[in-house]
Amino acid sequence: MNIENKLGEKIKYYRKNLKLTQEQLAQKSGLSRNAIYNYENNRRSPDMETLNKIAKALDTNVYNLIDNDTTLTSKLIKLFEETICKNCDARNTLEIISELIDIDEEVINKAMEDEEDISESYLVCMIDQIFKDSPGTFEKFYKKNKNFIFSRYDMVNERCSELNIKYLKYLNYLTALNTESPSKHISNLYQKAKNNTLTSEDVKVIEDYKQLELMNKRIAYIKKLHEKNPLDKQIADLYEKSKSMSLTEEDIKNIDGYRQGEIASIKLFDDIDMPRIDSPQNESYELFKKMLKSMRYDINKIETIPLFRKIKKQIELEIEFMNDTNKEHE
Repeated sequence: MNIENKLGEKIKYYRKNLKLTQEQLAQKSGLSRNAIYNYENNRRSPDMETLNKIAKALDTNVYNLIDNDTTLTSKLIKLFEETICKNCDARNTLEIISELIDIDEEVINKAMEDEEDISESYLVCMIDQIFKDSPGTFEKFYKKNKNFIFSRYDMVNERCSELNIKYLKYLNYLTALNTESPSKHISNLYQKAKNNTLTSEDVKVIEDYKQLELMNKRIAYIKKLHEKNPLDKQIADLYEKSKSMSLTEEDIKNIDGYRQGEIASIKLFDDIDMPRIDSPQNESYELFKKMLKSMRYDINKIETIPLFRKIKKQIELEIEFMNDTNKEHE
């Protein structure tokens, strides 16, 4: 659609697109044919109330008629029409926006009429809604308007940077997944992320993949832990449950607790992104680190120093001895 940046020409474009005469548009909008003629030929300028009547008669939104891309508010309203409101009546766009970000519709109207922005807190809310609905559309919009946003909107720029990082994490994850475990579905998701066309449904699928991958790592970890500690009843129970995929939320917490303790010492496998939780093992390790630090050991190297490894091994032997003793008394 190639429309020049004049209100009159836009009114004429939308009228002709609906195959309406000036007389028919005048009747639909409750105005005179002479008024429509003057507006289309830029001889007069309609006020906001009159412009709303014309937009309604043309089955569009008033902001499609106004040439106002100088504010982020106007840019985001148009983006809403392309995403969240794409299947809605164009006249309801502002009503939907006002409900989603909890703002009075008249505040948006006034800002647009004065060619000003609504407050940045509301702009951030609009951006959050767009990212939630269509992350790819947000990413495309941000790349196009990055300098514009950076130069004028501090709060919005900060939020956009955070969402951009989040999107890039999706892309990096899919890049790795497409390399390690290629499939048609994963390849399709990767291409969509690369082309900035990811939808909210795609993000749900990505999160499902990540949760499945995390669960598989938990299962692999508890198996190795069981092999290392075959006499530990709790670990054995978790291992049996993992084999039948019947782990509960509490079981998962326990596995993550074991894992957190293991991260603090010798690692059984490569680092993974597991949630950090408080555990006795971790508290003991932090205490031990403080002790070593007070003895002037390099805190960044304590996992590799012989003293730490010896103490850890001794503790493991003591635990094994205690387990054997308890078993004898049963």
